[in-house]
Amino acid sequence: MTAAGTLTWSQRPADHWATAEAPSDAWIPLPLDFDGTPWPDATAYAAWAAESVAARHPVGAPSDLHTRCEQTILSAYGTLIGTVPAHLHFLYWPDPARPPLPVFVALWQAEHSTEDALLYYSGARTGEETEGAEPPIMEIFISDHLGEGLRVLRFGPFGPFGSFGPFGSFGDGSEGTSEALLATLGYAWRAEAHAMDVQMFAFTPDLGLLYAALADLDAFARVIVPTPDPGT
Repeated sequence: MTAAGTLTWSQRPADHWATAEAPSDAWIPLPLDFDGTPWPDATAYAAWAAESVAARHPVGAPSDLHTRCEQTILSAYGTLIGTVPAHLHFLYWPDPARPPLPVFVALWQAEHSTEDALLYYSGARTGEETEGAEPPIMEIFISDHLGEGLRVLRFGPFGPFGSFGPFGSFGDGSEGTSEALLATLGYAWRAEAHAMDVQMFAFTPDLGLLYAALADLDAFARVIVPTPDPGT
C-alpha cells in the first residue's frame, strides 16, 4: 500500500451530492446559496439563526446574547466559508454560553484505493505529520448509508499544523498559538455506488468541547446520505 499522505490528491468535487439532516436544534446549517430561501443573504440568515441559538440559553442570559450569537455566525461565514475545503458547513452549538464547534462535510471524486482514501480523508495520514503531535486514534466507523469507514481523532501543537492536508488551514503559527493544542476529528467513507469519497470533520483548540461532542458527532455522521447532485 502506498502511504496515503505521499499520494497526489486532486480533491475534485464529486458528481453526486449528500444530505445531512440535523438530528437536533443544536446544529446550525451554514447555507452557501440563499436562492429560494426566506433569507436574502448571510446577514439576514445569521439574525434568524441567532434567535434559535439564544432561545436555548437558560433564564438570566446576557442582554446581548442574541447579538453575540449573530456575530459568531457571521464570523463563521467570513472565516470558514471558502477557506475550509468542504461542501456542507455546520455549527454544532448545544450551549450558547460556549463557542460553537464547526463541522464540515466534503464530497470528492473517488481516487486511489479505498484504504488510501480513508486514511487520507480521515486525517490518519496526511503527509504533513508534525513533530510533537500525538499518534492518531483510529477506529472503524459504520454508517447505514455509507458503509464501513474510518474515524480518527488526533491532536497536536496548533501552530505547526498550519496547512493540515485534507482539513485545510488552521493557523499561521503566529506568536501565542504555537503551544496550543488543536484537536481534529475526521470521518471518511468511500461511497462506491457514487464513485465518491465522503469526508466529515471538526476541529477546535478546545479539547473538552470536542470530547463532549463525540456522541452527537457520531450521530450526525450517520445521517449523511448520498444523493444525486441537486444541480443536475
